[in-house]
Amino acid sequence: MAAIGILDHPLVHRIRDELKTNARARWLLAVVGVIVILSLGLNLSDQINRRKVKFNQGRDLVARLEGIAGESQWIERRNAANSLRAQLEGRLWSAENESLEKASYQDWISAAAREAGVTPVEVRAEIDPGTSNGANLKKLSASVSGPFDAVAFTRFLSGIARHNRMMVIERLQIHSLPLNRFDMTLVTYLRPSEAQRHAEAAR
Repeated sequence: MAAIGILDHPLVHRIRDELKTNARARWLLAVVGVIVILSLGLNLSDQINRRKVKFNQGRDLVARLEGIAGESQWIERRNAANSLRAQLEGRLWSAENESLEKASYQDWISAAAREAGVTPVEVRAEIDPGTSNGANLKKLSASVSGPFDAVAFTRFLSGIARHNRMMVIERLQIHSLPLNRFDMTLVTYLRPSEAQRHAEAAR
């Protein structure tokens, strides 16, 4: 009913009469109609083209990823990375028995210090329960302190560097008063045991 009311409006009748008697008005209306149709067509074409570009980009990305996955060079790099990881993990203490490994770590540091002439030496090892990293390694820290003698301490550090297990000096302080002493934090990591690896893989 609203549409019929609009068609009966006097202004609509005037427009109709004008179009019937004025060829120029009809021509202008036709031009406007063509412009509107062209605009709609161009907008639709632009949307289609944008979708085609996105589709082609996605298809090219999938093709590149498939090509990389199939390259023998990629497989060789992965194997080399796995080999290097195995070598590095081989230099860590095992977490099969954490208490035993902590005691072994502490005993080794004490023995290495005595052999170097750093005596008496105090060693206290602790496993950090809050360690979080992608390799699932647990941080094992040892607080080491004793009298400082440059020659003996250098031998001690050389023994640490030559050991087949990886150790890192996280903190070192040398005091001259009231006595020449050193305080050091020596850090290593416990690699996961085979049982722990299987448990992680099963999750």
